[in-house]
Amino acid sequence: MKRFFQIINGLFLFLLGCVFFASCFSYHVSDTSFNTASTEPVQNILGSFGAVSADLIVQYFGLTGFLIPVFLICIGLMLIKGAKLFKTRVFLFCAGLLLFAWTLGPSFIHTNGSWMTSKGGGFTGFYLSEWF
Repeated sequence: MKRFFQIINGLFLFLLGCVFFASCFSYHVSDTSFNTASTEPVQNILGSFGAVSADLIVQYFGLTGFLIPVFLICIGLMLIKGAKLFKTRVFLFCAGLLLFAWTLGPSFIHTNGSWMTSKGGGFTGFYLSEWF
């Protein structure tokens, strides 16, 4: 029974990763979202849901956010294949460290502009760089 739930969780994470992958890689700046109002039709292949979810990922994590779907897909495949819980936790820890570093890294680059247009790490990276 435990293996069955591991496969179900793996399938869920894999499918969630695929949905976020499609929404992130069809992201368009002019799509209607929480901070963008537009009269043009949504260009994201997943419609309004894809536009909003991709915009949130890009706003929070910047360009690094495009790795989140890849991490979800990898974790889902690991669970489906029956990876041990320790290996999955190690992968999650390493993925979290990479996400943290890649979000924070571009924020130290000094540019003239707002955090949204000039920082590759989104506002998470911007505020982390201010904190460090």
